[in-house]
Amino acid sequence: MFKDYLDYIYLSNPSYLDNSITGIGSVYTIHYQNRELPYTTSAQGKNLYQLIRKMYSELSERIGFSCYSYLDRKTFALNLENLKIKKCLTIDWGIGHTLQIGNIDTTGTAAGTISKKVIKKAIFELLEKNELYFFWYLNNGQRLNISSVINLFLKREGMEKFENYFFEVQTLSLYYTVIYIAIKDNHIVATGISCSPYMYESVKNAIAEAKIIYMFNLRRGSLYLDSSELEHKEACRFIKSNKFIAHNLKGKNINNNNILRLKLSREVKNLSICLNTFFGDDPGSKIISAMSPTLLKCTPVKENILFSKSNLFLKEHPCSTLRTHVDCIVV
Repeated sequence: MFKDYLDYIYLSNPSYLDNSITGIGSVYTIHYQNRELPYTTSAQGKNLYQLIRKMYSELSERIGFSCYSYLDRKTFALNLENLKIKKCLTIDWGIGHTLQIGNIDTTGTAAGTISKKVIKKAIFELLEKNELYFFWYLNNGQRLNISSVINLFLKREGMEKFENYFFEVQTLSLYYTVIYIAIKDNHIVATGISCSPYMYESVKNAIAEAKIIYMFNLRRGSLYLDSSELEHKEACRFIKSNKFIAHNLKGKNINNNNILRLKLSREVKNLSICLNTFFGDDPGSKIISAMSPTLLKCTPVKENILFSKSNLFLKEHPCSTLRTHVDCIVV
């Protein structure tokens, strides 16, 4: 099977220190009438087998809850705090828009075979996009110095040649959300973000994510993100000159009253998960989506924020300068 798909995957040259392979490509295409709709996926793995598995994992996340946007069926959600199971509709969890949450994309989704790991992965991805809002629009966070360990991670991915910026945000949990931005000649090359229990793990994952974006740029014949000159200029000025202030979560504001004992802010309420039961027939694989009515469920670009004004998170943490603020370039 893998041999058949190699023609559709663009692989990096595994010539760096850890020999990781980064891949982007289309491993699934929908044929509708005279049209082809390719699903582009990307991942990084230690070998081709792991790479393909990760790419299919990302594909299943996207398709699984995309299908929920068009299904009007009953399903169930589990509240991780009180362990109550609630009946709901699939469209409430699908990609699109709801009155309570606002815009919904694949933020907070994960796929895998081990339940606990998949649930945590979905929650961490949900957290990181909300921490990104705090960082980009409310100036929360602190810049990390590039230590010898971080420099080694950069060299392993071939990213040390850029002007590199790392920031850490810990507003909603005691876990480490790390944001990485690579700049060259006053243009944004790539960005990455990751949330995990360990700071260096988040750094490593954020760099790997940026490497994937960098490969997308090269594949379309550019070194930089697909943005206008003005957008590049404004984003670079924001990153280089903005004064970020750390507002780390304090112990007294922590709530770990959830089945996984995750150390989250008390404002993260009614955190729930939904198991996708309409995609795939393998009982071992799981596609999970995490959601809270007090968090965003989308990447915090300005368009999503403007369409999510009813969201409790945005009401609690408004950005007074949103319309004139530079748009978020971290995805």
